[in-house]
Amino acid sequence: MSRKVLRGRPSDQPYLHKDFHGALSFAVDYVEDRFGEDALRELLHRVARTVYSPLIERARETGLDAIREHLCEVFAKESGDFEVTVKDHELVFEVKKCPALSHMREQGYRVAKHFCETTRVVNETIAQELGWQSSVEYDQENGTCTQRFSIPK
Repeated sequence: MSRKVLRGRPSDQPYLHKDFHGALSFAVDYVEDRFGEDALRELLHRVARTVYSPLIERARETGLDAIREHLCEVFAKESGDFEVTVKDHELVFEVKKCPALSHMREQGYRVAKHFCETTRVVNETIAQELGWQSSVEYDQENGTCTQRFSIPK
């Protein structure tokens, strides 16, 4: 029996995070349908505190720059259409074409009714952990949103 060994680095592989959004969409519907909106919100808070703990620590050290760098990196990798502005103690991240929603629709994934709410809850959790404020205004149908983080003066 012959054996073939494949060698490679993660950077040799295509970027697959976009497919995560489809799985997240199904999970959002599942948790909300089975356990309710409050349970979904609590789950998202817990996940955000865990998954984004390194980002939260960087933001404690470098402020809004950490959030700006993170958002720009993710949206650039996913070919999102966005603008970011940092002024005084506020970051405004305007998404003109959401790469997650675009990808899910292109692939035929069902988009959860409260899919964009995940961004609001995650951002809210990150901001709370930092003693900041956040808001997300979104139009899920059109795939646009404005995310804000602000540091109290």
